[in-house]
This record gives sequence, C-alpha cells and structure tokens, in this order.
Amino acid sequence: MSRLILIALLLLAFSGYAFSMPVVGGEFIVYRNDTVEKRLLQVVDGNPALRIGDEGDYTIRVLGQDGEVLWNEERYLYFGYSGPVKQGVDYSNITFDSVFVSAGIPYLDGMKTFQILHNETVIFSETLVLCNNNDVCEPDLGESSPTCSDDCPAAPTEPQKPAADYSIVAIASVFLSVALLYGYQKLKERALLREIGKARRR
Repeated sequence: MSRLILIALLLLAFSGYAFSMPVVGGEFIVYRNDTVEKRLLQVVDGNPALRIGDEGDYTIRVLGQDGEVLWNEERYLYFGYSGPVKQGVDYSNITFDSVFVSAGIPYLDGMKTFQILHNETVIFSETLVLCNNNDVCEPDLGESSPTCSDDCPAAPTEPQKPAADYSIVAIASVFLSVALLYGYQKLKERALLREIGKARRR
C-alpha cells in the first residue's frame, strides 16, 4: 500500500471526517494457545477503524492476488485483567484464555487473503469471498452489497418528497397581514368619521 494512500486515510481519521467506503470488517476470538474463532469476516460499507501507533507481537495482514502484502497492522493483545481496580489490590494473577479482536481495514482492489499472525506465524488465514454469483446473498461467506451487488442488491432508497415551497406561503402570509391591517385601518377611519358627524349634529 502506497504511503500516500495511508497518509490520506490517517488524515481523514484524525480530522474526524465522516465518510463511508468499502471496509474489510472482522470479529474474532483469539486464544492464548494461538487458535482463532472467526465470528465475522466480510467487506461492507463503513468507516475504517485505524489502529495508529499500535505495536505488539500480533499482526493483522491482508495479502493480494500474488501474495504481496497490501495491509500490515500490528496489535498488542492483553490477556490480563483490564476492568475496574481498587487501590492496594493485586490483579496481576487474573488472566484470561481469550480476547476479542475486531478489524476495520480499508478495502483495496486486489485484496485476497486475510491473516492473523503471532510472532510472524500465521494462526488464521482465510480467502475473502467477495462474490460467488449464485443469486443468493451470503453474508457468512463475506458477500455484501459493495462487493457483490448481483447477489446482495442494495436496498432501494425511498424517493425524496419535494420540499414545500415555503416562499409562496410566506408571500401569502404577508399579503394577508397587509389586507387585515388595511381593513382594520378603514374600520377605525369610519368609526372616527361617525364620531365627528355626531359631534357636529350636536
């Protein structure tokens, strides 16, 4: 992956700019004995979850069609206690057999194989199934609307209703107000003329 693409993605992440793009989304349970349980792995429209500055002995890697590395992301997985703590209590002896790991990687053309490595040893590897064109949407195989529109057509969007022309309403309101004010003024003038006429007759 070119540095320019990576820098652009990082800048967008830092700026908090809300954008949507094809993302390799994954959810896994990683065990201490280096076995991995996959819960989800598919390409969906979403926001990348970039891990910036993470260093560790686990790696999330995506290979291209010819085995070239298109994405390489180090992870530090902590199997110890990370919940609320009390002063003076030793939590170092609390450990867990597994941790939850999620991934949100920007999808790049040519991505083929998703891997998880521990100390550069592959502990999980699966080919990204983007589309098998069998007219059945199969999210469990990785199919989604962005990568397999034939099997997973996007939901039709409701046509937007035309916005009301509030300018016409505003103009009508102005004319109505002017008419009411004019009528009220005329009534006052007539009442005043009647009073003047009565005063003269006296």
